Amino acid sequence: MFKPVRCGSGKETPYVRKFLPSLTAPKSGLVVDLGCGNLRNTKYARSLGYTNVVSYDKAGDFGVKLDLGKDRIPIGDGRANIILCNYLLCFLNESEKRHLIGEIKRLAKMGCFLFVEMYNAKNALPYNIDDILGSFSGSWSTKHVSKDRFLIQRTGR
Repeated sequence: MFKPVRCGSGKETPYVRKFLPSLTAPKSGLVVDLGCGNLRNTKYARSLGYTNVVSYDKAGDFGVKLDLGKDRIPIGDGRANIILCNYLLCFLNESEKRHLIGEIKRLAKMGCFLFVEMYNAKNALPYNIDDILGSFSGSWSTKHVSKDRFLIQRTGR
């Protein structure tokens, strides 16, 4: 049986707090919170004035229930202005990561910002942040990278 992992105090992640306010994405644009957990980053985006925020989580107790490692995200191609993927990829196996990364690429419109945060939690699977970042090489530009997180922007097809 799936047991959700809930991290944080309910406040937005410090990484999102540091960078989201300064992004140039339109406030009416689509923000997608993948693995939304307790909605902490969803609520923060809304507090900044983003009006079109959708949230997905495998548990489904806060956001829309969706197995993000297997299911197609019910959003049209090239619609997302910002994608939040905080503390999710570290809980997916390699096949699930490939699926979700493919979905992220499908959802992202030109200029879309993508936040990825990883954490070596007790239930996390092994990951390499450089490998994950490398999955976006070519059509994405790096805005910020640190040990277990990055912010990139889609710049090409």
